[in-house]
Formats: sequence, structure tokens, C-alpha cells
Amino acid sequence: KRLRESPDAVVLFDEIEKAHPAMINEFLLGVLGSGYLQDKKSGETLDITQTVFVLTSNCYQDLITHHFWNFRSRSVPELLEQLETDVIRLSQSTTEGEIVRKALRQGFPYRCGSNENPLQSQEFADRLGNNLMLFLPHGPDDLATLANLELERLSDQLQYSYDKSGLLWDPKVPHYFSREVFNVAMDSGRLPSARKLHSLIQAKIEAIV
Repeated sequence: KRLRESPDAVVLFDEIEKAHPAMINEFLLGVLGSGYLQDKKSGETLDITQTVFVLTSNCYQDLITHHFWNFRSRSVPELLEQLETDVIRLSQSTTEGEIVRKALRQGFPYRCGSNENPLQSQEFADRLGNNLMLFLPHGPDDLATLANLELERLSDQLQYSYDKSGLLWDPKVPHYFSREVFNVAMDSGRLPSARKLHSLIQAKIEAIV
């Protein structure tokens, strides 16, 4: 019904690896291949060639994490640029089995959660083609920007919800939070997380107000 009303809509399939195989094999392959969707009840055929389908996945997270910290001695902008090149190339040019074998040879785990990687289907991968966008890990500058936004949000919350004066902070404070989160991530071998940043700032502010 929504696509009938707005055939140029954006349709999001979040974490596509968790979808039932029938969703991919019977629905997405047909839709992405033909550009048409058929209503099984009415028999009506809907043209969705103007519809934008966005599919997200965490399937390459281990690969991204490994590459991110493997080059941590390099500058972050250079690291992220190389990471995007390497991971997208690997995801486009290798099958699932080849990725697993390379991962094992390089000494790090490769997994797609508890789910299979839909890209192991060559037919499905061909439908996507080169239309892959990598969500890069946060670098220190990204985290500092997010920290500043979080401080602004908390300042507004104090002013309007609790009838208190807002927060004032030195320009170095966001970079302090950024370094803390980045260093914790480095020590644990995980990717820097905006969620961790939010928790850290929340705890620090609650301790002083």
C-alpha cells in the first residue's frame, strides 16, 4: 500500500543477514532483478523501478575491526581511507568461503553474527553490484564532534527540564572524551563506539551536577 502511494519511497531492510532465507531468495532477488512487485492477493503488479532499497548488514564487522587496528600506527584519516578501499574490494571480489579462509590465515575470526552472510549468494551479490557503502569506524575527530553535540544536548536538558543553568566547557573537553573512548576501544580491540561515548559523558556530568 505504501509503495502504491509513493513508488519513489525509500525502503530499509535493517541487518539483512537476520532475514529469513525466503525473504532474500523469493522476494528480494525477484524484486531487485525485475523492478516489479506483485501483490499475491490482488494479482496487481507494481512498478518499483523508482524505489530505493537500502540494506544494512554487520557481516563485515570483524573484517573492518581487524583492518582498523592492524594499521593503528598510521594516521587515522589515512587508515580510514585504506580501510574503505581494502574492505570494499574484498567484499566485492571474494565469495564467503574465500573471505573465511583468508580470515583464518590472517589469524582473526570472521563471522556474520549467528547468521549466514547473504552475500555468499553470488546471485544476490550480483543484484547489488558495486552499490556498497562502508560505514567507517569513528576516528578521534568524529568522536570529539559527537562529544560536543552530546554536551550541548545535556546543557539544553539541564536548562529546560531541571530549571538549571546550562553547561560551559573548555574546547579541550570534547577531545578529552574522544581520547578516553578511543583508548578504551584500542585496549579492548573493539571499534570506537558512540554509545560508549554517550555513557561516559552522561556519567561524568551526572557526577558533578
